[in-house]
Amino acid sequence: MSEILASQRKMLARRGEDADKMDDAQMAALFEKHLRSVEAWLAEQPNFSTLYVHYSEVLADPLPHAEKINAFLGGGLNVAEMATVVDPDLYRNRGETA
Repeated sequence: MSEILASQRKMLARRGEDADKMDDAQMAALFEKHLRSVEAWLAEQPNFSTLYVHYSEVLADPLPHAEKINAFLGGGLNVAEMATVVDPDLYRNRGETA
């Protein structure tokens, strides 16, 4: 969650908005509430399947995640090419333990 909040603050600052308008605890509570709502809605959709992937894990080791995504989407994707376009430099808001 700390990585998400740091990213959110940077985005707000880039947009010229007050990043301190809401403290991290409030922002985290709102985000978690929204996430629970979306997950509950998805669970009720008989025509939706969901594959959860962790951004930091994809950046750290893209090939197995590309394989999972390919399988989830029915196969036929170029898994090797998918893995090669992952750019770990985009992981700008690593947590302190990452």
